[in-house]
Amino acid sequence: GLLRVGAPRAWEIVRGSPDVTIAVIDEGVELGHPDLLLHPQSWNASDDLPDGSPTGNHGTPCAGIAAARLDNGAGVA
Repeated sequence: GLLRVGAPRAWEIVRGSPDVTIAVIDEGVELGHPDLLLHPQSWNASDDLPDGSPTGNHGTPCAGIAAARLDNGAGVA
């Protein structure tokens, strides 16, 4: 997936900024995922509850594509 969207080429241009916040509106994410730095107040859009825990298998991969930590030896980036 990362090759299909040209992520390695984008990483040559910019590596991100700690000043940027990304919101992924989905069905929650794995709260303890080692590749994601989650806001302490997470929300699950599929059940509209203030518990960001996943209710399916879509939110964590989408959050990883959008905001996985780079060069830590874990996960997609």
